[in-house]
Amino acid sequence: MTNDLFSPAASLWAATTPARSASPALAAPLDVDAAVVGGGFTGLSAALHLARAGFRVALFEAYEIAHRASGRNGGQVVPGFKPGPAALIRRFGADTAARMTRFAYGNADYLFELVERLRIDCAPTRNGWIQGAFSAASGEYLKRRAQELNAHGGDVEYLDADAVRAATGSAFWPAGLREKRAGAVHPLAFARG
Repeated sequence: MTNDLFSPAASLWAATTPARSASPALAAPLDVDAAVVGGGFTGLSAALHLARAGFRVALFEAYEIAHRASGRNGGQVVPGFKPGPAALIRRFGADTAARMTRFAYGNADYLFELVERLRIDCAPTRNGWIQGAFSAASGEYLKRRAQELNAHGGDVEYLDADAVRAATGSAFWPAGLREKRAGAVHPLAFARG
């Protein structure tokens, strides 16, 4: 493996994904309804949704599909926002915050449904995600956050020290929060699927 950022094999994900078929070079003008520039998750999603809506779409990528961040991230699929619902309500109002929260908490469900519907071979796992507390005070914060998130459509569970130990095998964390809808995918395989 090389450290060259432009090398398609410069990541663990690339080294563990079957080689993709080469796409043909553009040889003539195209007549399409939409041209999407960029083969990361955003461009791929735009192209997919436009095509499903009946548009003729061409996707252009300078290197390879998911060549940069989309194909090199950790693969975690964790719904939600960093700010809690109360902070969103203060900033955007109750109606907008409610729509944002439904959208954010539906994203993981949507992604895993898409993987299943399109039969994308990307090693999907949906066994949750744990945020460990680093102190007793952060454990109390996570307890309040779990209550707040669940009151606004989340599906999280506060974990005491014994529950975190049972889930992780580590006695380091005094508490934790488990996001039940979360999981992971092989990001490069997901993008290429």
